[in-house]
Amino acid sequence: MGAEAGVDFVIAETFSHAEEALIALDVIKQTGLPAVVTMALHREPVTRDGFTPAEACKRLEAAGADVVGLNCIRGPRTMLPHLEAIRAAVSCHVAALPVPYRTHDDEPTFQSLHDPEFDGLPFPTGLDPFMCTRYDIASFGETALGLGIRYLGVCCGAGPHHIRSLAESVGRTPPASRYTADMSKHAYLGTDARPAQGEPGVRRAALAALRLGERPVMAPRVGSTSAGSCIAGGAAHGFSLPHRSPAPLAARAGLCPAGGQGRLVSERAEGGVRGGTLGSPR
Repeated sequence: MGAEAGVDFVIAETFSHAEEALIALDVIKQTGLPAVVTMALHREPVTRDGFTPAEACKRLEAAGADVVGLNCIRGPRTMLPHLEAIRAAVSCHVAALPVPYRTHDDEPTFQSLHDPEFDGLPFPTGLDPFMCTRYDIASFGETALGLGIRYLGVCCGAGPHHIRSLAESVGRTPPASRYTADMSKHAYLGTDARPAQGEPGVRRAALAALRLGERPVMAPRVGSTSAGSCIAGGAAHGFSLPHRSPAPLAARAGLCPAGGQGRLVSERAEGGVRGGTLGSPR
């Protein structure tokens, strides 16, 4: 039924018990489609039924899984050592999808993280202080690829910039790469030429908006932006658009080229790795 529906492969993920993962694999194999099966490792370095991740993945490969590995619960730092062991134990493709949080040896899962500034457990809604940067995720991607891991992603908590940075770190250029931060255009840290005398800049427009008592909102980036705009997270952020009538002031401020009215584009919809193949498992 899956093949008739155009399904390429079936994913079974976030298993804490190896035996449960084997049951899921058996069901997938009955469809005749390739199977991706990934375990989730909690604070203990073994599955709930006592297998190391490498042992569990080796059993899954022997039972017919096409891709095995880990997803969720652990961040890049505390997942990588187990991924290296899995890569050495199996010959099939290996998957790696950490959560984008800075877990460490004492608190290896995002559920176990503690914030000294917060009275209670940060998980699940107070994890902001532990968030990985796009550079953390890019470093993870480079390291994982170097180990021979070719099925890569980011699990719970990921933002569009994480997915985009991961794709770029392994040599891909997804459509959303056009939103990758170009620091040469940064108002204070960039290298591009300053605006000509008399050209309306973002700073002047922002001050004018503040004098008018207007509420500041963001201007999405479409094409190029005028010098003086601040690039953050791949989009140009301005301070001059009044919420009552954005288009005229936006045009005057130089924030919205191509007609003055900006257009929001979802990075999440375009941030993933599209097309391509996994290639050799190693």
